[in-house]
Amino acid sequence: MFRSLCEFRVKLLRPKKHGRAIHVHAPLENLRILARQQISHLHLGCAWNDHTKEAMSLEQLSSQNNSRFSGPKCQANACVSELCSIPVCNALGRKAVQTSQATQREVAVFPLPFLDAFDAYANSAAFISDEEPKLAKNISTDPLRMKQESDQQSAQEAENLVGIAKLEPLTDGGIRTSEVLSQALSLVPQHHDAQILQERLHQMFVPRWHFPMLADTARNSAYAKAIEAKVQHGDIVLDIGCGAGLTAMLAAQAGAKHVYTCEQQPLIAQAAIQVIEDNGLSDRITVIPKSSHNLVVGVDIPEPADVVISEIVDTVLLGEGALATLTHAMFMLAKPQARTVPEHGTLKAQLVESEKLLDLWRPGEAEGFDLRAFHRFSKIAQITPNDFAALGLNPLGPASELFQFDFAKPNVKPARATEDLFCSVAGTAHAVFVSFEMQLASDVLLTNGLHSDGHWGRTAFLLDRPKSVTLQNRLRITAQHDSSQLSLSVDETTSRTADAVKATGWLKRALDLSPDALDSHNLTSTDNAKRSQSKTNAGLQNRAS
Repeated sequence: MFRSLCEFRVKLLRPKKHGRAIHVHAPLENLRILARQQISHLHLGCAWNDHTKEAMSLEQLSSQNNSRFSGPKCQANACVSELCSIPVCNALGRKAVQTSQATQREVAVFPLPFLDAFDAYANSAAFISDEEPKLAKNISTDPLRMKQESDQQSAQEAENLVGIAKLEPLTDGGIRTSEVLSQALSLVPQHHDAQILQERLHQMFVPRWHFPMLADTARNSAYAKAIEAKVQHGDIVLDIGCGAGLTAMLAAQAGAKHVYTCEQQPLIAQAAIQVIEDNGLSDRITVIPKSSHNLVVGVDIPEPADVVISEIVDTVLLGEGALATLTHAMFMLAKPQARTVPEHGTLKAQLVESEKLLDLWRPGEAEGFDLRAFHRFSKIAQITPNDFAALGLNPLGPASELFQFDFAKPNVKPARATEDLFCSVAGTAHAVFVSFEMQLASDVLLTNGLHSDGHWGRTAFLLDRPKSVTLQNRLRITAQHDSSQLSLSVDETTSRTADAVKATGWLKRALDLSPDALDSHNLTSTDNAKRSQSKTNAGLQNRAS
């Protein structure tokens, strides 16, 4: 055990023949104060003076040598005894041995926090000095003063750590920067710069949508039900996009033999490991801090997966690269008949009316100034859940299917679709609303349509100008995707479904027709056929009479 009277020595980095040690004796509670007062000397460092045979600050040494001390006043490296050679600079100092032009001797400069290392290795670094203590003089024993000095030292150490955090590269995904900032905040919890930098770091690497997604009970319940239906006892499960680890834990709970979940963001992966450990599932779930594209069977996972689970879609299914990711996973990481959650998805479009949507995304004026020239930058409205609840989007007709995606047998081929959006009520068309419907498992659906809620955002393609539409109108759109992005254009020339159709009988006839018959040519042909059939029936009746 460490003695109440602590004895240690710090060896100067000088030639061995001139080697001399600074010996310090002090009670354990005074070690940090001793270090600040006698060794670090207000963070300027200290050096052994060959003339006076005592430790001096660089400031003093420089003045005595007529400012001939070469190099900047910087931190250096030292160790606690030769026996253990413990670096005491930690992350706050670098080895910087300077040379005095007067003596051509190496001089060691000690950093403020060198005792951090000493404290960590206290049990193995206690040595008995055979010389009289020389530096343990004038040590303050006043508790208030000691507290003030300790707080000052903590503040300086926190400031140094924040400086290091600002210089840390982010090539590791922010892991090291996060650790350094956490150390700074453990010393000074209210440190302003550390708080700001930590929040910026988290916002950069941990997208904010994670939190409302985890709070979406409808989404969570749907995935729980689907995973329970798809995962069988003994299955190997691959979970793509670990996040907080929820779907991986649901798979383990459903009976999976083992779940391998990958997360390409290191900070998120690190947190997921802790979440999984907190829930007692570390032995059945392995978090792999990689993109699924970099996984290799036999290296990262022992065998191809029986089930592939993912939730890597955006508001129009495509934006997070789901098709490319699942194409790779199903062909390279899964068994031939592997099951998937979700199974497939569908993109749909329909006309909507909403003056509030236009007011939000295309305000015409502000304080009497005309802003319409600015509207060309507002083509697509990305609607947040809160805005969606407030905007009151009214459907003007049914949703038409644009594309279907099979997640069990995905492909990345581009596609194009042209559809007519029909109006079942009269009104003013302001936008084409695009939504998805995902089938997670049999009878388990998830959607961000007009009548759904939850954390999902929505997407609306704004018309160049609002269009007045009636029951007989349709609007033609062309949608295209390249497997990762969706574009949509609108032919804003509204047309009637058939010139020959009268308003009084249009709805009845429309309800009698199949969807592929609802165009001008088919409606006219059908109408003519019905007239011809009526005439034929009348002729037959006349002949019979």
